[in-house]
This record gives sequence, C-alpha cells and structure tokens, in this order.
Amino acid sequence: MRKGRPVTPIVLTREERRELRRWSKRQDPVSHRVAVRARIVLALAEPASTAGNVLAARIHVSPQTVSLWRRRFVADRLSGLQHRRARRA
Repeated sequence: MRKGRPVTPIVLTREERRELRRWSKRQDPVSHRVAVRARIVLALAEPASTAGNVLAARIHVSPQTVSLWRRRFVADRLSGLQHRRARRA
C-alpha cells in the first residue's frame, strides 16, 4: 500500500502534451526554467509515474520543486508553469 499524502493524478490533453514537449526543448537561459517545469509535468503524466523523490533525482531538481510544479499545474494548467512575479504581502 502506498504511504504519504495522496496526489492528484496529472492527465494531459493532446494540446497540453504537445505544448509541454515544445517547451521542454527550449535552450535559451530564460526559457530553461520553463523547460524544466515542462519536463517535470510530462514525467508526472507518464502512466508509470514514479515517486517524487525518484523523479526529482532523474530531472536533477529537489522533491519540493516537483511538488511545487505539480500543484501549480493542477491549479492553473499551462499558465501555472509560466513566469509569475513574486507576490508581495
């Protein structure tokens, strides 16, 4: 049996998958962040998606980063992966 918090499965539309693949190939430094986010979401959408720790190691990010971008994608879909300005209190 699986332990830990339940996670929302990531199910992509055909258009979302196509756009994420396109983003994941970006090379310029500014777009590199979006490319990493796209790779995270694509990996989370795989049928045999692995645990966050394993996925994080595979993509060379922290488990917290995987969790952050999962949450943002679930909440805002593709627009949640784009650069946002920091919120001020």
